[in-house]
Amino acid sequence: MGDATMDKPQCRAFWARVRKLRNDWLGGRNQENSVWANVDAWAVLMGKPPDNLATMLAASVHMYLFDKVLPNMLMVMTEKGLHILSAKNKIAYVSSVEKHKPADLELELKFEELSKDTVDAQIKAASEAVKASFNGKRLATLLKEGQDAKLAGRWNDALESAGVEKTSLKVGLRASLMVKMSDELKIAETSANIAGRAMKKSFIKQMESVLSDDPEVSNAKVSAAVSAALSNPTKKLKLKDIDPEELEVPVAPSVQSGGTYDLQPGAQSLDKAMTPDIIICQIVVKYAEYHAQIARTYLINPTSDQKKVYQALEAGRTALLNALVPGAKLGDVHAAAVKAITDLRPELKDKLVPSLGHGTGLELQTPSFSIKADNQQIAQPGMTFTITLGLENVEVKSEDKPATLPNGKYSMLVADLVAVEKTATKVLTNAVSVSLDDVRYTLDSSDDEDSSEEEENDQDRVQDIVNNTSGRRVTRSATKTDEQREREQRQASMNAKIDKAQKELLLKKAQEALGDGLDADSQDDDSGQDGKQERIVEAFKTPEEYPRGLERNQIYCDRENEAVFVPVGGFHIPFHISAIKSVTKLDEELDTILRLNFFFPTSGHTFAKDVSANMRTVMTKFPNLHYVKEMSFRSKDPHNLTRQFRQIKELQKQLRQKARMKEMERDIVEQEALVINKRPEGKNILLDDVSMRPPVRKGKCIGRLQAHVNGLRFRAGRTGEVFDLIYSNIKHFILQECKEREHEVLVHFHLRTPVLINKTKTYDVQFYTEVVEASVALDNRRRHMYDPDEIEEERREQLMKRKFNSAFRKFCRKVVDFTDELDDYDKPSPELAFEGVPFREMVTITPTLNTLCNLSGNPVFCITLDEIEHIHFERVEPSMKNFDMTIVLKSQMKPNSGVPQRISSIPMESLDTIRTWIYEKGNITFTVGTKALKWKVVMEGVYDELERGIFWKKEDEYGEEKDLGWNVLNVYNEDDEEEEGGEGGESESDFGASDAAESSDDDDDPDDYIDDDDEEDESSAEELSDEGEDWDQLEKQAAEDDKKRNRREREKDEEERINSKRRRKK
Repeated sequence: MGDATMDKPQCRAFWARVRKLRNDWLGGRNQENSVWANVDAWAVLMGKPPDNLATMLAASVHMYLFDKVLPNMLMVMTEKGLHILSAKNKIAYVSSVEKHKPADLELELKFEELSKDTVDAQIKAASEAVKASFNGKRLATLLKEGQDAKLAGRWNDALESAGVEKTSLKVGLRASLMVKMSDELKIAETSANIAGRAMKKSFIKQMESVLSDDPEVSNAKVSAAVSAALSNPTKKLKLKDIDPEELEVPVAPSVQSGGTYDLQPGAQSLDKAMTPDIIICQIVVKYAEYHAQIARTYLINPTSDQKKVYQALEAGRTALLNALVPGAKLGDVHAAAVKAITDLRPELKDKLVPSLGHGTGLELQTPSFSIKADNQQIAQPGMTFTITLGLENVEVKSEDKPATLPNGKYSMLVADLVAVEKTATKVLTNAVSVSLDDVRYTLDSSDDEDSSEEEENDQDRVQDIVNNTSGRRVTRSATKTDEQREREQRQASMNAKIDKAQKELLLKKAQEALGDGLDADSQDDDSGQDGKQERIVEAFKTPEEYPRGLERNQIYCDRENEAVFVPVGGFHIPFHISAIKSVTKLDEELDTILRLNFFFPTSGHTFAKDVSANMRTVMTKFPNLHYVKEMSFRSKDPHNLTRQFRQIKELQKQLRQKARMKEMERDIVEQEALVINKRPEGKNILLDDVSMRPPVRKGKCIGRLQAHVNGLRFRAGRTGEVFDLIYSNIKHFILQECKEREHEVLVHFHLRTPVLINKTKTYDVQFYTEVVEASVALDNRRRHMYDPDEIEEERREQLMKRKFNSAFRKFCRKVVDFTDELDDYDKPSPELAFEGVPFREMVTITPTLNTLCNLSGNPVFCITLDEIEHIHFERVEPSMKNFDMTIVLKSQMKPNSGVPQRISSIPMESLDTIRTWIYEKGNITFTVGTKALKWKVVMEGVYDELERGIFWKKEDEYGEEKDLGWNVLNVYNEDDEEEEGGEGGESESDFGASDAAESSDDDDDPDDYIDDDDEEDESSAEELSDEGEDWDQLEKQAAEDDKKRNRREREKDEEERINSKRRRKK
């Protein structure tokens, strides 16, 4: 029997479900058209449980109420109460619900322990209770179930003696069970998630592996692999929040290809090799007794006709989902789907399966709720259906008939578990896409180009027919115009969706930020130093500690205490070396001049890049002190100044090296020791002859990468250097295969905390193999396109690419299966790739599921998508060929946390693709501007508004209207037309520090508009000018100054645009 009693959650579920069944019966018994019409009482008699419980409705009722099947039990529901008759141990189990009975439920619960002496009297009492219920004439029961129970004969005799007529309970009971409660819907959604996960993580991977690496694997073997994954879902499918003991696979996964298809669930997977044509997979699971079914059809090298057939099936699915709403008759839903399919392909009407779906829940199929013609059952909120759109024995066009379809026919099937909600229908198995672009595969073939040209010609002919709706002759130019118009309309519709979604997302982020108190409360006094406050360095506490031998009016560099003594008014004043920005020496005809430039605070919250941590602390703690900017010393004797100049330079170099090492070691976390794998399982998970980047030693480093219990180990071949990478430190695991324009295949690891490799701190480690050397690829271009040697070499190159791609892909898959610490490996999406310059050179940047990256460049570019706070597009104008994209990270929302990452020179044609990708990502806001922004000033404005607590508000602290959050950067927001007609004039900007607004009108103080690099360049220019420059150098410097001045003017224009928007709203 297992558990002796039902626990508290089970008891509460029992009463909620009994109340629902009782209310459905009482609400329908007086309605003529109801399935419960004129039913005075109902009873469920459970006999011996069959081998397959899914075939028995009484077993489903027991699982629904008691969470287990209790054989030889009679339940009788009457007007006044519920009678349960069974053996002593079963009564003891179910009677535990009595103490949890709701106070508002008027229902008498009677338990009868059957015994040989009292069974006849107890059965008679139950029949008399039926006779006393309402009219006492009709009892609904499961006529064909429970007849093998020990008390079935006595129960039937007692009813006959009482003159009670028996009618079928099956339709009414199924109608009640079809409408799910909220807890049931959650279980159904979990079951659907398991089925979708099995399809995505197991079958699709197996199929892709077979198609690319091992074409001799059979359909039955792939089916067995999916079953094995479902038998260990926590490890194989990475499902953490389920109870594996509650998961069952009622029928084996069905995998079919090669022209032989059976669309029934659990159809046998033939022991024949999987063929690259039409592949159908069906998976059925049952979690906590609730079923879920998913089926997908994958098209390998499809013909144009097959793609159009699938598009018709997809259109029918969309129409069915749109029609399946509360109140809809299932027959009308069926008609809507058939119409959508036949409108596109009338000849497919006879190929459609008779039923396009059925009710699902505790039973895999509820026949009375099938989606077929003339079914008058009504869809209600809470119902779950399995929609199954199938086409059988579709004939292949004779000219397109592939060798793998010997009978010239194929089938297609798409099945999903859906839930009817109050206003629409939700697809629960939406983890696996049904889009044609996602189910279509094109394998490499020597005839690819020819077939693609024929396909395009076919599409052109079909398009001509489709466009010729008015009977006119369609010319090529007219077709092109129509295509352009349709494309523009689609893009305009998409842009409207994107804009609407961005507004909603911005409001959502504002609500979350204000709810979490992320404005003023998030600004810490440590100025973004991660809570670590640098101590203020004191070289000397008292003058008594000064070194001996200081000469009057002489500069002295004290290397031991890292200080420089300078003479001021006859006294020596020490300055720590960290306070000195630069030192220059100028030799004139009679004199030698030594100039010391010091760090000093500027307006705003940020510091120059080269400011030491000690000076940051000093200037943050004492912002109102007077700071020395520079000091100059002149002497006729050059010896001491020259010696001190050299020593100061050396001391500065040592300080920079110490700071660099300290910074390098600051984020380094000691990794746990690698546990060597000594088990047979996983011993062969390795990659041989791979190179590591960055290398563990100088020069190219080739060796072996092998998986172990808690990490990976790379061992260099000849020298034996070892590098260990722990799984828990891996943030992103990315596989980049060798494609057409690339010459290496690599696996990349982006880490959570940096590691030291060859005295260099890095967050990115990758292991790669060069398939084709870059020099060889360049030499090949000089040959003739029909050169047979070149053709043969290209063929060998393609084979090598496939071989290495397959090896790396198998390695990644085995690593993920071997450890529970890695969810899955990521892959770039080449269809979303775009060109850009994140650092110094133009590279291809590609989104993955979790990152935006370029893995082939040096340095590597990799940003985690979930860490992005905002994206801003700059220089977006119709006349421009390129634009820039600036990425603000969440970690940069505090002062001194770095400058946002800019990707420049992105082709303008990539803008729509990037916008659509961000929209589909769903959690990243973006804005669009026409000018290049000065991000130092922009972030100062952000920090200022965050500190004042108004960044995520539509009004400032004075009640004046302002732009919400990042919307101030958006040149295309809803107020642009008003802005163009606004008044001119200057006004202080609410965005950014007030100093920046004032400096826009003051040409004498350009500090707020100069980058840190620019400040350093200008100070260096001043120093060089004192040393003496020739005319060529001066002209070069003047040209650079002109460029900087032009850039500042453009930045001022952009700032004025933002200011005017703020001013207009005030």
